[in-house]
Amino acid sequence: MRDDGHDQPELVTARNDLLINPHNRLQLQGWWANVDLKPILSIHVALQYISKYASKSKSRSAAFSEIFNQIISTSQEDETSLTTIQKLLLHSVSERDISAQETTHLLLGIPLYHSSRLFISLNLNKEAPRWLRGTGGNEEGVGTSLGNDVGHTGKSPLKNYWDRPEEFEDFSLYKLNLTHKFVNGYWKKYTKENIVRIWSRLSPVHQGPHWEEFCRVKVLLHVRHRNIEQLTENGDIGHCIVWSTLYDHFIEEISKDPSDLLGPAVDNEEEIIAEEEELEEENEDDQDEYRPDWMILSKMGPNATIKHSSDLGSRDMDRNHDWLSDGK
Repeated sequence: MRDDGHDQPELVTARNDLLINPHNRLQLQGWWANVDLKPILSIHVALQYISKYASKSKSRSAAFSEIFNQIISTSQEDETSLTTIQKLLLHSVSERDISAQETTHLLLGIPLYHSSRLFISLNLNKEAPRWLRGTGGNEEGVGTSLGNDVGHTGKSPLKNYWDRPEEFEDFSLYKLNLTHKFVNGYWKKYTKENIVRIWSRLSPVHQGPHWEEFCRVKVLLHVRHRNIEQLTENGDIGHCIVWSTLYDHFIEEISKDPSDLLGPAVDNEEEIIAEEEELEEENEDDQDEYRPDWMILSKMGPNATIKHSSDLGSRDMDRNHDWLSDGK
């Protein structure tokens, strides 16, 4: 047992290679597929596993041309064109971009999800006119109110924060949206913390290609201010603002504010890759692996009868192996 680096217990089993995933040999011998085995040692691990798969999206089905090329590359030379077309239809009908459950919910008008937490989206890209749907349009049909009185634009999240009441003076942009939501011109408070999503998601690598923009977003999120001028020492923004300098200047205030989904800055790309590999435990390489027809058919229904001959269990390696002793 050891600490996994996040104050959670982790079981590390004996192995002769550090790259071997934790597994159960007896289970693998019966299942004949890649299965990692990790015991649930805390409620945190259980909740992390459930939330991961509850929010995980499936990749969309491949195009006909991709499926067809894959079938051609794996077909035998003596196969007829009819067999190839049958395989194409078989592979295409087995894929679903929309599940049966989702289709049922859409037809019955049932909400696709229910959440006890409110999601807030903060778009901190460079400011631009935001056209409100249903308020009209200009002669070119483009959603902008410049030189046109037919429609109007809405305030950006940053502008709403700048115009906040004095009672929220000590709130940063992120902290205010964590506990409140701007509704009909007022900041409404919620009992549970909101999930604040930030756009755009920028690379946090120190001195990387997006470093300056990353610093800009961090400063706007976590440093209390009423306008851009207030963030500079002399209140002059006539010259170009160096956001990385402001980030270093306000780093203590930024660190004390609640953590956002962008995460802290890192020194190199390898730290990001290591963190992503830690969160993504499942190997997705099998999505591109070609599957035989009997596997495609078995996926279509739980009661499907698949006629497929196999010598599994009757091979010399199966007969000569001491399964009884190995399973103990």
